[in-house]
Amino acid sequence: WEDVVSIACGSSHTVGVKYDGTVVYAGSNRYGQCSLNPQFPAVSAACGWKHTVLLSLGGDVAAAGANDFGQCDVSDWHDIDAIFCGDSHTVGLKKDGTLVATGLNTNGQCNVSDWHDIVFVACDEWQTVGVRSDGTVLSTDRSRSITLSALSNVRCFATMGLHSVVLYNNLSTSAFGLKGDGQCNLDGWNNIVSVAVGKSHSVGVREDG
Repeated sequence: WEDVVSIACGSSHTVGVKYDGTVVYAGSNRYGQCSLNPQFPAVSAACGWKHTVLLSLGGDVAAAGANDFGQCDVSDWHDIDAIFCGDSHTVGLKKDGTLVATGLNTNGQCNVSDWHDIVFVACDEWQTVGVRSDGTVLSTDRSRSITLSALSNVRCFATMGLHSVVLYNNLSTSAFGLKGDGQCNLDGWNNIVSVAVGKSHSVGVREDG
């Protein structure tokens, strides 16, 4: 893998988008999640548990893999600026700051059609989280929305359901949720520009790389 500019991971597969818009895969292809060959050069990828989604520079979207809940039904999406996946649902952030979503909706994770001014999205198995342009946070999960609504000056968010990491505009961080493996121990994390989480670990990229 060389000249890769974007990466995404599912439960058992990895996707890389190269500088020239081609895509490389590794891992399980049981559901066809590593067989997506879009009709456009890709600029980014997102992965669910068993599906892959690719975004074009022009805002078109393609998906492949498990589609038992309609999580790959994105062929009619246009003007998309960024893509995000939960385990079995897919969310598109449009250029106007609104959202589209498809897939598993048993916990309301796709009920985002009335959201606006969204600049960043995070998804886990049971929820969709949106960061608004004013730094406030929305969640489709009512049990968590009260906690998240108290946040402010948020830049981006990462969640896997059992724990979450918040990155603020001043490049500081906080975390909440299960702590048994130290995944919420962010002491000394400063000048962070990007965060990601796994089931029981957290990763932060510093401003100096």
